[in-house]
Amino acid sequence: MGKHFRQAAAVFVRESRRSLSGSPSQPERDPDAVEQDDEWIRRFKVSFHASLRCWKRTGDNPDDPEQMDQDMVRCAPDWQGRKGNARYDWIWVQEYTIDHDTDTLPTAEAASSQPPLPFGGRLPAQVRYIVSIEDRTAPDVYSRAFAELYHPVTKQGLANELHGMTLIKPMPVAPWRGLLRGRRIYPLTMIYHSIHVVPVNEGEGTRSREMYINNTADFETYNMLWNPSWETDEARAACVGRAKRKAEELKRRARREERREVRMRGKGRMADGRQ
Repeated sequence: MGKHFRQAAAVFVRESRRSLSGSPSQPERDPDAVEQDDEWIRRFKVSFHASLRCWKRTGDNPDDPEQMDQDMVRCAPDWQGRKGNARYDWIWVQEYTIDHDTDTLPTAEAASSQPPLPFGGRLPAQVRYIVSIEDRTAPDVYSRAFAELYHPVTKQGLANELHGMTLIKPMPVAPWRGLLRGRRIYPLTMIYHSIHVVPVNEGEGTRSREMYINNTADFETYNMLWNPSWETDEARAACVGRAKRKAEELKRRARREERREVRMRGKGRMADGRQ
C-alpha cells in the first residue's frame, strides 16, 4: 500500500464513517486533512477491480438527447491479459459542490466574491486504482476510485482559441499544509464518466505531463466545455488574419516595385555614362 494511497484511504474511511453515522462535520477540521497516524488503514482488506460502470449522455438518440448510456471505465496494469500493457482511463470527478445557476460555490457570499468555477466544479482525473475497502468495525464496504487529479492551466479552463481543446496539468501530489492535493479517493456517486485526453508532447525523453482534453470526443464533454464565443472568435481571427495577409502582400508588392525602380534608375545612369 503506497504512501499516497494510504493517506487518501485513511481520509476517505474517516469521512465515510462520519457520514454514515450521521455525525456532523467538525468545523475546525477540513475533510481533506490527512491523518497524523494512518498506519491503522493497513489492517483493512482492500480489493482491486479492473473496471467500473458510469453513465453519460451520448446524443445517439435524436428523440431523447438526454438519454444516458452505459460507459465503462477501465483500470488495469495488464490490460486484456497482456503483461505491461497498462490502461488507466480518465474520468470527470465532482470536486466542488456548486450552485448550478451561477457555477459558483453555494453561498451568497461565495457567489458574489468568486468567478464561475471551471468545468462546473469538476476536475479531470486519471484512475489509478478501483478499489473496495472493507471496514470491519462498521461493517461496511466502500467501493471507490483512487485518482490522480489535473486542473486547467487557465483559471476558467477555456478552450484554446486555435484548436478548441482545453489544456490541463497535474496537481501537486504531496499534501500541502496537512491537506490532500493531487491524489484522492472518490465515491462512485462523484464520478461522472470517462473522457479522452491527448498528450501535449510525446517526444522521446520529454518530462511534460500536460494534456489536452479532447472536447469533441464525446457528446457530454463537448456540451460541458462548450465555449459559446469560440466560433465567433475563430471567425473574427480568420477575418483579421485575412486582412493581415492582404496587408503583408501589398507591402511585398510595394517593396518589389521599389526595387524594380531602383534597378531601372541604375540602368539609366549606366546608359548616360556610356554616352
